Amino acid sequence: MSIVSVSNLTAYSKDLVARSDSEELLKSFIGAAYRKLYLHGDDYVGHKVLGRLEGVRVVYVKDAAHTNLIGDAPARWAEAIETLLT
Repeated sequence: MSIVSVSNLTAYSKDLVARSDSEELLKSFIGAAYRKLYLHGDDYVGHKVLGRLEGVRVVYVKDAAHTNLIGDAPARWAEAIETLLT
C-alpha cells in the first residue's frame, strides 16, 4: 500500500469514527426509507447502540466478530440477509 493510500484510509477512518461518535450515521440509518437490518457479532453483544436502533431489525450472528461477519459465520450471515429479502 502506498503512503497516499494509507493516508487516504487514515483520513476516511477518522471521518467515519467522528460521524459514528456524533450519531450522524445512526440517525441517517434509522431515518432511511428502505428495508434495513443491523447485523452484529459477538463483539457487540450488549453494546449500547443495540438499544438505540428504533424500528430496525437487529440480528445477532453467533460466532462472528465485528469486522468479519461473512468470513466468521457465512451460513448464519446469509440466513440473516435472507430474512431481509423475504
